[in-house]
Amino acid sequence: MATRKFNDEYPRKGMAFAVGNVAARPQTWMLLGIIRLDEIAQGELGF
Repeated sequence: MATRKFNDEYPRKGMAFAVGNVAARPQTWMLLGIIRLDEIAQGELGF
């Protein structure tokens, strides 16, 4: 169910909002999307 995903799962895992504006309304910011921020562990660097 979408409600549970956006109200519980995304905030728990972390999320960011993608915002921007358009040429027709440069003074108005709009929500363009929601980005899920899953934690990823960095692997070894091959030096």
